[in-house]
Amino acid sequence: MKKLKVLTIAIMLAGATSVMADDYNYLNIVTSESATTSVSITNLKLTFSNGNVIVTNNEGTSTFALADLDYMVFAETAAGISNISAGNDSQTKVYTTNGYMVKKFDADTAVDLSELPKGVYILKSGNMTRKVVNK
Repeated sequence: MKKLKVLTIAIMLAGATSVMADDYNYLNIVTSESATTSVSITNLKLTFSNGNVIVTNNEGTSTFALADLDYMVFAETAAGISNISAGNDSQTKVYTTNGYMVKKFDADTAVDLSELPKGVYILKSGNMTRKVVNK
């Protein structure tokens, strides 16, 4: 009887230790226009107010209209940025966090940062500005 109790407890502990939470680093927010924004989950805070979701973390605050959201999903990596295009006649420019322009893409050209060193970059296209992580 005692062996059965010990065996039962051992099995329960083994099962409990094998259950772990997934390790997510980003919240990817996808709008109805298929634009994706990735935000770090470090100190992430989501606030819902007046039909908006307000996303706050160490990097700052962004506001999204709930009516414009398609979905939000936690992920291990930031979303790809290949679907970002300048649109209209503007260009997409890529800057380092020090303000140096390191790349420029013509209108409606997919943005590819694969040849740049890993790090944080600022993308500017028309009146849109996004911070992205190149991993």
